[in-house]
Amino acid sequence: MELSGLVTVRGVPVYALFPLLVRTLARWPVMALLAGSYVLIALTGTYRIAFMSFAGMGGKAHWLVPTFFPLLHLPLLVFGMALARLFLSGRRLSPRLHSAMLGVGVGLLVLIFAGAWLLPSWMRSATVLVPIFALVIFGGAGAGSSVKLLTLPIFLLLGEASYSMYILHIPLRHCWETLIAGVPELSLAPWLHFLLYFGFVVLVSVVVFRQVETPMRKWIAGRGRDSVPRAAVAMAG
Repeated sequence: MELSGLVTVRGVPVYALFPLLVRTLARWPVMALLAGSYVLIALTGTYRIAFMSFAGMGGKAHWLVPTFFPLLHLPLLVFGMALARLFLSGRRLSPRLHSAMLGVGVGLLVLIFAGAWLLPSWMRSATVLVPIFALVIFGGAGAGSSVKLLTLPIFLLLGEASYSMYILHIPLRHCWETLIAGVPELSLAPWLHFLLYFGFVVLVSVVVFRQVETPMRKWIAGRGRDSVPRAAVAMAG
């Protein structure tokens, strides 16, 4: 199975549970959800490391289940939902504090990935990275009035299109490599190759967001509004 298909295998079953999880988890305290889901993230991350060590990293079949099995990614979805609830309904923090959280998170990510050759591999595991990305996301969500750059229309658009980037970046990588391979005389430096691929992903993701995702959102929202009067008429009849 190609990696582009694996993105769907991992993502669709998990995100399909979102409506059910919203109703079920609404009864749980948000801090309990954060703590419980993080413990499960740490446990599933430990399982991946142990499984891959046992399997010997001998080929695709060895990392297929621990990397893409949907239920292993469910705690991460729950953690993200709890973090969103905390931001929307929790105690309001000052924009400066949000900016500080964003800065600390970005700084830690730069240190971890820039110094990857010096640091142990577990420093790039979900157990370590999830809290750091939580700092970036939670901090950035409330830092708009303090960090004006984040409120520019271009960054708002990129934020809206970020899910398309997440879903499409691997399939688009195969398309990009096929496109480049079709021009044998083209020789690009690695940094230029990455920048062009990155621009390609951003461009396609923005188009998909505007031409596919946004109309689908409006269509789904319209069906939701229409279902209320129809249900009322059916009950009255």
